[in-house]
Amino acid sequence: MEFPQAIDETTVTLQKSKAYYLKNISYPLRSGVDVRIDRFIRYRIITHPTWGEVKIDQQDTRVEYENPSINRLVHSWLFINDFYEELNRSEKRLDGIGEFILQWCKDNLHTDKISNLFTIIYHDETTAQRMNQALRLHIIFHAKGFQKVSTALEELMTVTAEILSDENFYAGNNNHGMFQAKALRDYASYAIWEESDKRIKYLDLSMKRITGYFMCCFTSEGVHIEHSPSYHLMVSKHVSEQIDFVKNISGQAPKDLLRILDKATQHALHSIQPDRRFLPLSDTVQNRFIGSLNNIYDSPEFSYVTSGGKHGIAPLSRTLSEPISGYTFHRTSWENPLAGYLAFVAAYNGGYHKHSDDLHLYLFKNGIELLTESGPYGYGMNNPLVRLGFSQFAHNNIIVDSRSLPRHDGRSLAVSMTSVQEMEGKYFSVSGTNSRFDNVRHDREVIFDDFLKEIVVTDVLRSTQHHNYSLIWNFGHAVDIEIFDQGVLGTFNGEPLIRLTFDGPNIDDIIFTSGRGGKNPTAWRFPSFGNQIAINQVSVNFSGINSEITTRIETYDPPSSTIDALKKYEIKSSRSQLAKRSSKKLKLTRALIQTSQTFMPRDEE
Repeated sequence: MEFPQAIDETTVTLQKSKAYYLKNISYPLRSGVDVRIDRFIRYRIITHPTWGEVKIDQQDTRVEYENPSINRLVHSWLFINDFYEELNRSEKRLDGIGEFILQWCKDNLHTDKISNLFTIIYHDETTAQRMNQALRLHIIFHAKGFQKVSTALEELMTVTAEILSDENFYAGNNNHGMFQAKALRDYASYAIWEESDKRIKYLDLSMKRITGYFMCCFTSEGVHIEHSPSYHLMVSKHVSEQIDFVKNISGQAPKDLLRILDKATQHALHSIQPDRRFLPLSDTVQNRFIGSLNNIYDSPEFSYVTSGGKHGIAPLSRTLSEPISGYTFHRTSWENPLAGYLAFVAAYNGGYHKHSDDLHLYLFKNGIELLTESGPYGYGMNNPLVRLGFSQFAHNNIIVDSRSLPRHDGRSLAVSMTSVQEMEGKYFSVSGTNSRFDNVRHDREVIFDDFLKEIVVTDVLRSTQHHNYSLIWNFGHAVDIEIFDQGVLGTFNGEPLIRLTFDGPNIDDIIFTSGRGGKNPTAWRFPSFGNQIAINQVSVNFSGINSEITTRIETYDPPSSTIDALKKYEIKSSRSQLAKRSSKKLKLTRALIQTSQTFMPRDEE
């Protein structure tokens, strides 16, 4: 988007963009903030719901943590998100946060070392998030007359804007690049201390980057290419916000972005399970939707799904196939929270946030996961649990010669959904292929009935050499399993929930694993980053050159007493996970300002 260069029009543009920024900025209000902010000011301890207690050295803020997510939390200043309402009310607390800001800038703002940016502290997305926090902090400190802190923040943001505008630092067309561009846009809108010509230059550059990313980051079916339903929603929110920004400046909503948002609605709808949580694909963290607060799509169907039927209208179709993007979803009901839900994944749309989940099958019914995957544990690839979450072992698919495919290798054309059709008698068929293996092609067909009582999975392996194959099935954490001849029965309190029967000429054995640790862990579910629950996994092992194996899946509807017991089990499990989070401690180590070998490179995030 080009902006007019005449001085009067430039001034109007900057005035409108600043007014929009100040009008739409929000400060989240959370309980217990006074205790957390005082604890941080006195001891430099951040209390985080997932990572527990994070200690920042009071003498030197140049620190490195074993967990890269903690590095991001500390140096992005995202933990300050909690504090804004209290800072507005208390000048004493402003003094304490101001001391941290001044020390951080003294320790880390090295304007003579801009060329050496790829450090923990100047990580691409972390830098953008820190700009966002600095802008909000400046509004408060400037209004309260804290000149020294305001000046330090202005210097920090001026340097950061130069960094964010640098093409060598720009992360490109991915969500990190989007955060960088939006931070630069908001700086240009607000920074009245900056020259007008430079502000308009930054504004023009950021708008081009933002629009360019949105135009390439969704498939033709409206699916965000980074493989995660939660990222799909997050980026959709930013599309919606950008539409509002442009409309406020120019008076017109951009039609190309409106079309993207309209298409994105259906994928978001069908990615939500009957329990109002997102399907746990890729790096999705499963938080429950509350009401229609996330309805950036302005869709009555989305309101219905996220509110549990209290608002809006039910979607017309219970099945969605997106063959170009590589997803098929089916549910037995929109109204019933205990409905069955199936997802089949044959999606390789890019490298960011992709897991090795090609031809993965997920099944949810009666309020619990029957066939699941691990979900994300974190991003530090030196951690075996992180590597597990990315691997094929954490998903329901085929492994060749006991070695997982990498989570991405650039061979996106080797994975696709090959067929989707509705058959007679309310049966559906979906097929996909994966030829990312060396000398092996895997074809999978899934046939299921409308009520998800019967599912037939046929796996065909084609090669010119002999291989050992492992068919992996990961069961939900509430499911106990019993292995019988050529099959598995999944139960809860002795009541059958699911049965798998295997049929193939070359089956060697069926191996059961539950929560194995060590250097090569397997059979774990990660309900949130850094937390784990042991689950049961079955590996059906067979061998040959060209092989075929069929899995017949039957699901059962247990009595109401078992359903009630399952609900209590899920609640107890959730509370147990919260207790584990609150007891965590984090180890701190000193580091110079240099690139961290434990931090994932750009293409691994």
